[in-house]
Amino acid sequence: MEQDDLLARLDQRRNRFETIALLLLLVGLFVLIWGGKEWTGNVSSVDRLVGAALAVTLLALSAFDLDQYRLPDWITGPLILSGLLVTYGRNGDLIASVFGAMTGYLLILLIARYWRFRYNRNGIGMGDAKLLAGLGAWLGLYNLPVVLLVASSSALILIVLRQIVIRTKFSKNIVPFGPFLCLAGWLLWVFPIYSV
Repeated sequence: MEQDDLLARLDQRRNRFETIALLLLLVGLFVLIWGGKEWTGNVSSVDRLVGAALAVTLLALSAFDLDQYRLPDWITGPLILSGLLVTYGRNGDLIASVFGAMTGYLLILLIARYWRFRYNRNGIGMGDAKLLAGLGAWLGLYNLPVVLLVASSSALILIVLRQIVIRTKFSKNIVPFGPFLCLAGWLLWVFPIYSV
């Protein structure tokens, strides 16, 4: 009986990863065809490739966080570095990108420390801090408040809907924040408020 349960769980996990791989492929193809930074007009091949790479990376991070409640360093680290390189390569303004990365990390670090001090348990992980640092590197300092607003609002809407539909207690909801940060980051890459 235990072996059957194990095989069923392994099969379910394999199916989930096949679905994630298919989604990654579809998102990458979509972005390669239609572009990343602008949806109208001429978009360079480089922008399409960069947009596809960012979309696939954010989707992979979302999948990891939804499945394992963690964001691996081997994806968030290169996200930060690539954001710095892309920003420097596009316009040479590395300062906004560096400050965006530092501010993104420090914001989540402060929230995590406060939550730990106040409630004596973890409320947000350092993977989220590294992810926001990466988004800060890609989007710059001035887009970070909007990223946090969109991500927090989306998460709050999901929590409320989940509470209404499933009737769970608010304190029992564990919601990974990474997918919401990824969604907000992607939206601001496609529709930037402040260009980096």
